[in-house]
This record gives sequence, C-alpha cells and structure tokens, in this order.
Amino acid sequence: MPRLCMITVPEFDVRSDWRLVHDRLVEDFPEVSDVLATTIAATVLVVYEGPDQSGAWLDSIVEAVRTRRCGIASLRRDHAS
Repeated sequence: MPRLCMITVPEFDVRSDWRLVHDRLVEDFPEVSDVLATTIAATVLVVYEGPDQSGAWLDSIVEAVRTRRCGIASLRRDHAS
C-alpha cells in the first residue's frame, strides 16, 4: 500500500523546481512512485512503498535544487559579461 511523506525544503520553489525534483526522486529511488506538488510553501509529498528513506530523499532534493541554482547563477554571470 502506498504511503506519503511530506518534505519541506526552505530553498525549494514548487513552481520552478517541482519537475526537477519529481524526476530525480522517481529515477533515483525505485520505491518512489510519484512526487506531488503542494500549496504549502517549499513542500512536496513523496508517494512511496517500502521503507521510508526521507533522509536520502531530502538530500537528493537539496542537491538537485542547489545544482540547478548554481547553473542558473552561472548562466546569468556569463550573459552579464
């Protein structure tokens, strides 16, 4: 039976980061079947079966968001030059 885990990450913006986080978690964690956007700021629901790996999911979300933000900042610097 599927279960839900609510994860809140202060740096996470559902509007711009959800697809990235969804794809990352679904691809990297076989027990994750979906990641749902919420109306709660900086929060997603992870749909999974099996053991709760919320610590690993959180680490993956933080890494994905930071990597994306670093890439965007780099592009902005390159265009400003």
